[in-house]
Amino acid sequence: MIEKIKKLKITRKRDWAIAFLFLTLIVYCFINIKAVYIDEKMVFLFSPDKLTYFNAPEGYGTAILTVLIVAPIAAAVLLWKTKKWKAPVLTLLAGVTISAMLLGAFQIQSQKIVDIAYTTMSPERVTVFYNGIRRSVGEEDIPELVKLCMELEPLSNEEQEKYREAAGSGWYAKSDKIRIIFPRVNGHSYLIPVQMTDDVIYICRMHGVKSYVFYSDNGLRDFVSAMPSAE
Repeated sequence: MIEKIKKLKITRKRDWAIAFLFLTLIVYCFINIKAVYIDEKMVFLFSPDKLTYFNAPEGYGTAILTVLIVAPIAAAVLLWKTKKWKAPVLTLLAGVTISAMLLGAFQIQSQKIVDIAYTTMSPERVTVFYNGIRRSVGEEDIPELVKLCMELEPLSNEEQEKYREAAGSGWYAKSDKIRIIFPRVNGHSYLIPVQMTDDVIYICRMHGVKSYVFYSDNGLRDFVSAMPSAE
């Protein structure tokens, strides 16, 4: 059996194609072990700031990394077998192009998910806690509440880092919350998860304080503070 395995050689183009298919599957499965962390990075780096990991499209990061790993390997093998540069260069260009297309598709789909807040007439559920008290949200309040949440402007990078350091020390362990959940559209739902302390307004985009995005107040705090108690 061992001797037979040693005699196995890849000679035909079809065999090479099958070999690279198996390589792609192996690389994809290996990378997919860390899919959660990859998807979180994709969300934080390449999607709108008001999209969280919990509503983001999945799988794009794993696919992009797979292409970026397999393409250079394929190019190296082609260079070794053909001793020519044309096919390897085209293979690398194809890998970069496919990766760019996947990244573009991820960004487009992410934006479409966020756009649910603008195109859907009414959320499925709205919950507001302010000063530790659940607030009563009237139907007439919802459009303005959504508008204020979606128009929040991020603070500067320096201020972001300052507040993230404070959040890391547990400063924001207790905070007031706004949860606006929209119905599923084209297979995706959307949640606006705004949190507030006495000092700042922020959104937790994924696991860990490094994913927090902090915003300046645009009148949101005054608006929710004027809502009557629901208790």
